[in-house]
Amino acid sequence: MARRKINTLRIKIDGIEEIERRLTVVGLTYKSDATVRILQQGAKTLDARITLRAPRRTGRLKSGVVTASQLSTDYVPLTRKGKPISSNLRYPPRPGQVLVWESVFYGTFVERGRKRGGRSGYMRRRPYFRAAAREAKPTVQAFVLRRLERLINERWAAGWGRGV
Repeated sequence: MARRKINTLRIKIDGIEEIERRLTVVGLTYKSDATVRILQQGAKTLDARITLRAPRRTGRLKSGVVTASQLSTDYVPLTRKGKPISSNLRYPPRPGQVLVWESVFYGTFVERGRKRGGRSGYMRRRPYFRAAAREAKPTVQAFVLRRLERLINERWAAGWGRGV
């Protein structure tokens, strides 16, 4: 049995090392609830961009884009004639991790296409997931950094990190 390829994409935020150092000064880490909430909001922005770019035939690709973190998940299983057509994550998100994934099983086929000559038939590529993530990265990055900066300033003003 062949393993199903899953769309996996890791987004690294530039300048996060400096923010992470400043977070520790005010008593937070990237795994704290306040920072994960900010990352979750940034992931929701990414989720919205992917949903806009998803091809629409039945609408299941659009409704199958899901965001999850240690704090919350908006996963709702999709069904057709009582049978599930979307799958949940095998493992829950780790602390400090926010995931955006396509839960519909054929999302990978639409994204990457299929070759000619197989029993399953040819399908042309219609990249939407990676293209939308690449397109939204600067916006999400700026949003997350700005919100983390604001969180650090609020904690500093409240007396954290100054021994007060």
